[in-house]
Amino acid sequence: MQIMALTAHAFLFTIALAADTAPLARYLSMIISIIITLLTCRLFIGHMIREVADRTWLEQFEKTYLPEVGQVHVKVSTNGVWCGTVRRVARLYLATLSCLLV
Repeated sequence: MQIMALTAHAFLFTIALAADTAPLARYLSMIISIIITLLTCRLFIGHMIREVADRTWLEQFEKTYLPEVGQVHVKVSTNGVWCGTVRRVARLYLATLSCLLV
C-alpha cells in the first residue's frame, strides 16, 4: 500500500509541476495528494497501534509460558509516547506540502 501511495504522489506531482498544466488541474492534484498523504499517515498509525498490541501480547506470552528461560523482549512504555512523534512528523510533512502549493 505504501508503494502505491508513493506512486500516486509521483504521478500527482508530475501533473502539478508540469509547465502546461491548467491551474485547476494543479489545485485538484494537490488536494488529492493531501488526501493520499492523510490516508497514508492513518495507515502508518494503524501499523504502529497493531505493533504495540503485538508487543504487549508477546510480552504476556513470554511471561506465561517462558518464565524459566527468561523474557527476550523488554517492557516498553505503551502510554502513547509515540503519538507526539507522529503528530510532529505529520505537521512537518503537511507544512512541506503546503509550501508546494504556494
